[in-house]
Amino acid sequence: MSTDSNNPDRFHSLKIELFLKTTGGELEIFGEKLVKGLDPKKGEEDPLIIPKDAHWWELYHPKIPSWEKNAVLYPPIDSRKVLTAPSIMEVLKLNKHVSDEQEARNTLSVQILDRIEKLTRMTFLTLESAWAQQNMRLIDFKIEFGFTADGELLVADVIDNDSWRLRTKNWTELSKESFRQGENLSEVEKKYGTVSQMVNNFRIPNQALVFWGYSVGDSLPYVNYVYPEKIKEIGIDMIDVALSVHKSPAKALAKLEEILQAYPDGGVIIVKVGRSNGLGPILAARTSWPVIACPASLKDFPEDVWSSLRMPFQVPLLTAWPDENAILAAFNILSQKNPAMYTQIQDEIEELDD
Repeated sequence: MSTDSNNPDRFHSLKIELFLKTTGGELEIFGEKLVKGLDPKKGEEDPLIIPKDAHWWELYHPKIPSWEKNAVLYPPIDSRKVLTAPSIMEVLKLNKHVSDEQEARNTLSVQILDRIEKLTRMTFLTLESAWAQQNMRLIDFKIEFGFTADGELLVADVIDNDSWRLRTKNWTELSKESFRQGENLSEVEKKYGTVSQMVNNFRIPNQALVFWGYSVGDSLPYVNYVYPEKIKEIGIDMIDVALSVHKSPAKALAKLEEILQAYPDGGVIIVKVGRSNGLGPILAARTSWPVIACPASLKDFPEDVWSSLRMPFQVPLLTAWPDENAILAAFNILSQKNPAMYTQIQDEIEELDD
């Protein structure tokens, strides 16, 4: 998102910049000084990385716009020297991912950059949604990456009110940026206290995705089309129900009340039935949860769709087809309260731009 509070724009996809971490404006690897001459007292410590291709980086002055002639600091450096270390190479060899060391360096330097961008994207999207639940705007953030002794790439940084620019719905700054702009220290302190209290409200809700069909197991398989084995870890329980509202209306409505009571964080019901869809309309009229009908017999009996479309007043049944669109619609709805679900969906949407 642009940082001009008078004319804000939302980018469709996240904009990611990479900076090379140095110590005192210098970086030495394997006895070779790859970066030197920056003055940390002037904020020149960590140069901007712009990849020329898969293995070579140009380094740009962190305080000079990249389009200016004197922005380029040095001739391109070999990223394989920066991104590969003995511990990482040993892990690769032990796991038999590659046998040749040069091949390992060529492959790994690309994989690490891809992994850094992916971790950055997923971390930001999760925090963006968590703040949105509290009517706040996460503008941007910075994080650092490092390797464990076993060569695993991790976010190696504290993420706090010094790491991001955070604003209210009305674009009032709450992060360290207010201090940088010279705001009164007592006001800055209040803002930090507010942010600290709000962070305690971060959570992944426990929601329900209910598949209601004519027999147990008929609806569950198509969830695997979207996020196999990821549903539970992002706070969503899948519930399979087989009860006919035509034949057992009392039991069906009692089951609905049981589910509603068990999930105060809410959920979505997907109804998959053939012939006359009485189940979807009745459920939609008796709950504030979204109910999505996915007609099961359209191929052989296309006229069956009307029992899912022509609804009377105050029966807000939604209809989606085919199965995968119904499940994606349900996830979109759940993501409005679920940062983990939002992250999965938004990441896939942004990847379409690539």
